[in-house]
Amino acid sequence: MPVGLIAAVMLAADFLFMRPPGLWAALVVLGTEFLRVREQGLRDLPFFVEWGLVAGVLLAMTLAEAATLLVFVVDQPSLGLTLIQLIMTILAYPLVVGVTAFGMGLRRAAPGEVDDMGHRL
Repeated sequence: MPVGLIAAVMLAADFLFMRPPGLWAALVVLGTEFLRVREQGLRDLPFFVEWGLVAGVLLAMTLAEAATLLVFVVDQPSLGLTLIQLIMTILAYPLVVGVTAFGMGLRRAAPGEVDDMGHRL
């Protein structure tokens, strides 16, 4: 997905969920780019390692959001709601991967199948 599209969708979600505009969108862009840079190395790893890395990035994003809101003395959602959202997102990841892999036929590109920019040859 293009970074601009991710940023635009997450910024719209910030407005819809009445969160501080741009904070979660920026964290999502940083998180996805962190994972995108490591995609080549993750290609051969088992799914559980990938899932663990994604869970770690989601946890880091959640903590960064809480820390930023704390520094700027902005009201925060309750810890329970934040943890439920984080846990449900982490638990939904395998389901989403399964639907895209088996339901839609999306698969990882094999080494040598894409160029340096990630485009299929």
